[in-house]
Amino acid sequence: MAPSVAPAPVVSKDALPPFNKPNADIILRSSDNVDFRVHKFMLSEASPAFEDMFAAPSGSLNADEHRDGLPVVHVTESSKVLDAILRCCYPVVAPQLESADTICEALDAAKKFMMERAIKEFKEQFTRHAEKEPHAMYSFAARRFEWDEEILVAARACLRFPFDPIQIPGMQRMDPLAYQRLHVYHLKCGQAQAQIIVDGPEDSDAIYSTSFLSERDLEALLRTRAGTHAHMAENASDFTTLLTYCSVTGEEAGAEVRDWLIRFLKYLASQMRHRPHLDVYNFSSDETYGGSVPCCATCQYNISEILSLIVERQASVANFQRSIDTIKL
Repeated sequence: MAPSVAPAPVVSKDALPPFNKPNADIILRSSDNVDFRVHKFMLSEASPAFEDMFAAPSGSLNADEHRDGLPVVHVTESSKVLDAILRCCYPVVAPQLESADTICEALDAAKKFMMERAIKEFKEQFTRHAEKEPHAMYSFAARRFEWDEEILVAARACLRFPFDPIQIPGMQRMDPLAYQRLHVYHLKCGQAQAQIIVDGPEDSDAIYSTSFLSERDLEALLRTRAGTHAHMAENASDFTTLLTYCSVTGEEAGAEVRDWLIRFLKYLASQMRHRPHLDVYNFSSDETYGGSVPCCATCQYNISEILSLIVERQASVANFQRSIDTIKL
């Protein structure tokens, strides 16, 4: 029988400053064997979890070994994550993490150790990064217990993109229940926003309604260059009833509008169902507005006026966000 070979001793390396000072009184060793020389007092002030750990009898510290006379406590976090959360315990600048995984893991560790400053810092970084990689952030958050706030932040950021699992590979790796939840939320937000823009059946003789253009808005728009070009004269019968509201009384009012306006509103609503986000109102790369109003320059001019009204008043970030806030995830 061949003699057994003892496993090679683990070789650890020191962390970067300020976690390599000789006056530290405990060592935290990361999962990838990086030793962080830290001070119990600093960690106790920043983390109730560490405070409880250090207040316990020395024999219950779970120190597996000693190095340079200091107890070594093994933790499950990587050196990158441990460095990030520990910097939030010391009077140094918090690190700006770059990847979705590292931000989520740092926030997870901060919650585990109940580090108030670190939780606040990495929640803010989570929100900022969700604008770049919302599906990755949503997928991670959905796998964590009591991450409802982060799940909602990421889900709202996902609304900027069409719900397309083929174009967004990360969606294919989502938990099935999280995937379904996000899909239903996306559909509900899209439908709600589309109905604000224009609501009504597909019947060409139907009466439509809108919530973001008032009676006064419509009057101003329909007066713009009205009757000054051949298109409007030739199609004088092409009118549809559009119900809106009176900006003075707040009551419902009706207006006879050109069909091009209904076509445009329906196109805008279809885009909002597909991608319920303020970016839908940015047509800088689509001068034909989806081909909904190809007839003449005057109609193009009027649509530009409508978009200005939307951006300035009804579709402001605050108003849009309030309407999204009513949709439950």
